[in-house]
Amino acid sequence: METTTQKTSLVDYYNSLMKDVEHPNDGLRKVYKLSRHICSLITQEIITSDESYSCLKDELKGYSLDDFRSTFEWDERYGISISYEMMIDDYEDSKSCSSKEEMMKYLNGETSVEEHPSFDNDDFSIDFWGENRVRPNIWVKNLRLKEQVSNQFVVTLQTTDTDFSLETLKGLLPSNVEVLSSTPIEG
Repeated sequence: METTTQKTSLVDYYNSLMKDVEHPNDGLRKVYKLSRHICSLITQEIITSDESYSCLKDELKGYSLDDFRSTFEWDERYGISISYEMMIDDYEDSKSCSSKEEMMKYLNGETSVEEHPSFDNDDFSIDFWGENRVRPNIWVKNLRLKEQVSNQFVVTLQTTDTDFSLETLKGLLPSNVEVLSSTPIEG
C-alpha cells in the first residue's frame, strides 16, 4: 500500500513541476533537476559511495530508484569522468561510452583510460601526477510518466435485500472505483 502512495506522490510531484510557472523553461528546469536526482540514484546503485550526488530537496530523498522506475520511463546515456592530479589544479576529462557495459568496464578497471590527455599548445605545460579516479557519468533524458493502467474487475453480487440498488452499491464503493455497467439478473 505504501508503494502506491509513493507512486501517486511522485506522479503528483511530476505534474506539479509544470503548474504555476510563468515561463515553460522554468518547468523544464525542475524536470531536469528530477532527472539529475534519478542519475544520482543510478550512480549510487552502480558504485557504493558515501558521496551524495543529489541536487534535490529532502522531499524526494525517501524514494528509491525502484520507486522512480515504477513511475517513470527515461532514456539513459553512459560515460565516464576521469580526474587527474596535476601540479596546478585537477583537470577533468569526459568520455562518452556506447553502453552501460562499456562504462562498467572502465569503472571496474577492465578497460584503461588514456594515461594523460594530450594538449596541442606548446606554451601550455602541465605535470600530471597520475590518475586520480574514474567516476560514472550517467545522463537521464526524455523523462516521462509511465502510462497508468486501470484495473477492471467483473464482480457478481447476490443479495436478498429487495431495496438494494445500483446507487446503494455505488455508495459502498471507494471514490476511486467506478461502476462501468450493471445487469440485474431475474430469477
